[in-house]
Amino acid sequence: MTNKLFATDRGDLFPIYCGRERCLPGHESQEVRNHHFLHVIAAGSGDVWHGTDCRRLSAGGGFLYRPGERAHYRADQRTPWTYYWIAFGGPRSVDCWEQCGIPADGIIPGPLPAAIHQPIEQLLALAGAEEVALDWTRQALSWRFLATLRGSLHPAPAPPVRDPARHAARAAAFLERHFSRHNLRISEVAAALHLERTYLAALFQTETGSSLRDYLAGLRMARAAELLQRGDLSIKEIASSVGYTDPFAFSRAFHRAHGQAPRDWRMRSENR
Repeated sequence: MTNKLFATDRGDLFPIYCGRERCLPGHESQEVRNHHFLHVIAAGSGDVWHGTDCRRLSAGGGFLYRPGERAHYRADQRTPWTYYWIAFGGPRSVDCWEQCGIPADGIIPGPLPAAIHQPIEQLLALAGAEEVALDWTRQALSWRFLATLRGSLHPAPAPPVRDPARHAARAAAFLERHFSRHNLRISEVAAALHLERTYLAALFQTETGSSLRDYLAGLRMARAAELLQRGDLSIKEIASSVGYTDPFAFSRAFHRAHGQAPRDWRMRSENR
């Protein structure tokens, strides 16, 4: 058996303890835990009780006991299970467990992906020193474990709803966040929103009266005008800051938008 206890209590979600065990035939446990406590079965089989109900689980399955519940589980005599276990603490831990969508009886028939074992293995392998960097790593592995669990318990998302106004707003927000990225392509916007490119382009034009390319150019030119007013950045630096790798292409785009070259616009703004 490999078992690890953690002293850290930093962050919204962190591991309290985790472990791995290849159980002996008939190994049985009955106890009450103070935390949400999940077992993930890697091999073999066994029985799990929830109240008076008993379920047989095997590799790929799992079971959760919530705080205060009486835990009762037993390895099979012929094919005893090997399982992992983990418990989390932190302000977000209870909410995260519930958002995973585990049934009220705590039984996960499976199959859970083998990838769900990896965060626990990595937590077990981490050095024991309580350093901030290691705390962050533990937190990241905790989130990764729960993300994998939730993803395996929920079906693939339904096809996107045909809601043009919502899609247009999301596309505009995406461009506002990423307009400074060099060589940003409209196909990347569509992919991020899980929409077909031509459908997104058409609905955006209808909803906003502007094409995606023109909206992107407008964002870039508005930001460029702000940066030109600072006076401490070169034209090349400003071009790069708003998504252009070529200062000359930036200057041409700026002239189309503002009717002046960037240098002339800067001089005019300084004289106002």
